Amino acid sequence: MFDICSEMFGIEFTPIDNPGTWNDNVLLYELRNAGEPDPIAYFYADLHPRPGKYGHAACWRLRAGCLDEAGTYRLPVSAIACNFTKPTPDSPSLLQHSEVETLFHEFGHVLHNTLTEVSLPRFSGTQTERDFVEAPSQIMENWTWEPTVLSRFARHYQTNEPIPAELLSSMVAARNQNVALKTLRQVFYGRYDLALHGGTEPTDADVAYWENIDLTVIPGHEGTHFGASFGHMMSDGYAAGYYGYLWSKVYGDDMFSVFEQEGVLNPEVGQRYRSMILARGGTADGKDFLVHFLGREPSPDAFMRKVGLE
Repeated sequence: MFDICSEMFGIEFTPIDNPGTWNDNVLLYELRNAGEPDPIAYFYADLHPRPGKYGHAACWRLRAGCLDEAGTYRLPVSAIACNFTKPTPDSPSLLQHSEVETLFHEFGHVLHNTLTEVSLPRFSGTQTERDFVEAPSQIMENWTWEPTVLSRFARHYQTNEPIPAELLSSMVAARNQNVALKTLRQVFYGRYDLALHGGTEPTDADVAYWENIDLTVIPGHEGTHFGASFGHMMSDGYAAGYYGYLWSKVYGDDMFSVFEQEGVLNPEVGQRYRSMILARGGTADGKDFLVHFLGREPSPDAFMRKVGLE
């Protein structure tokens, strides 16, 4: 992942020895522009489970990149938290492909926070519209499905043999397995969230569940209360904005189509993406950034192709 980002975005990653983190398993990395001596950002990687730790995967901005009172740029700091299998004396941390996809997704948020060049913390890094903030993370998932990328790291941990070509082809071919159900589930999440927050009168959360669950084409669960377990809606500030996950995927797939056309690891496209999207934070509307990067109005065509609805 570091090699790919270095190649595309012109950055280097250096681990910090003895970082004094909140747990011995947490790593700290310094980011620099390639060939330059001074750091531009830092990020923590807290990748393995432990008792009492946050049980999902997420990225947090710990310090915004911005100008301080003296006019000096304050370096951004972010942290990524996941819960991947811990290494043992006999085995490294062997990840499922879905976990690799999760890691790339959350690292998209890290890049958004750490490669910011914005002066004011209010608009720095991921401080964008809620329905655009997931686009820089959604786009990163696409690289985990590219054969030229997978062949770099999907290797047998003992023999270093690359993943067999036929298995790789089968994985890519099966990418859209159950894509209709997964997409409808996301539509349900968004509709349920808006049902709770979109009206002027109080809404019964259980009624909203039963009014929208048919969207999933899967029967609802009697005797349960879905809203009590929908953590994203409350803890991560997505109230009335959860639809942004699917909306941002449309944007992310559209931006990745530029890489598909000009080279999935093309550093020229990577630098354009870095300067036109990642560096800009929330200093303008997300759509303005998209038009600037794409050279056209955003389109759902790439998303439709990926879900088999060309």
